[in-house]
Amino acid sequence: MRIVTVAAAAVLAVLAGLLVVRVNADVRAAAEVHPAPVAATAAVGTRPMLGVIGDSFAAGTVIGGAGGTGFPMMIADRVGWRWGTTAVGGTGYVAHPAGTLPYEAEQVERMVAAQPAVLVVEGSQNDGSAAPAAVGTAADAMFARLERELPRTRIVVVGPVASNSRQAAALAGVDAAVGSSARRAGLPYVDALAEGWFTDAQAALIGSDHIHPTTAGHARIADLLGADLARLGVLPPART
Repeated sequence: MRIVTVAAAAVLAVLAGLLVVRVNADVRAAAEVHPAPVAATAAVGTRPMLGVIGDSFAAGTVIGGAGGTGFPMMIADRVGWRWGTTAVGGTGYVAHPAGTLPYEAEQVERMVAAQPAVLVVEGSQNDGSAAPAAVGTAADAMFARLERELPRTRIVVVGPVASNSRQAAALAGVDAAVGSSARRAGLPYVDALAEGWFTDAQAALIGSDHIHPTTAGHARIADLLGADLARLGVLPPART
């Protein structure tokens, strides 16, 4: 299954098939990704676009965020923007289960074709078993490419999102590697672990698989990340 971002009939032939969400089972959970059509009701140029590269947290799953109810849509809707995500469950800067590719090989080309005004690169918890040095090297290459191919896009890097305190501790190395890479590239870094997006106190916002956020969990991400993006000056404040 593929999802296509369609902005206007005049550019349909160009964009069709370029901005998609592939359906893949996250190898770290039984939750199946069920993406839905990306909101694109306005003509090209009338509203800016928020793009998101990431893993199943950004793609959404049956536990929460599927069908266009995830945090990318929530954040964009609050500021009156369009949104699109190329996120694929189970992937990361180096992680890629069978049938998928890592972030740069799988998602960058399609996101470059969409030319978002703001791009969030999220993750990835899936890189937890990889060597942090390898994650950092892959992130360096990807950020350099994004800055080269999206010179007018405001890019913000969001570190791996833990589901509980134990996972936060296990992801410290990946968090440090991605954060260091973002700083080397001169990109803003949102440290989801340091901000405590999901600790044991938010267990009710994580599904029965103990990994993926519920729809209420996605709303928490939208609240926290939306505030970070407004603070960084890349998004306007949420509309009342």
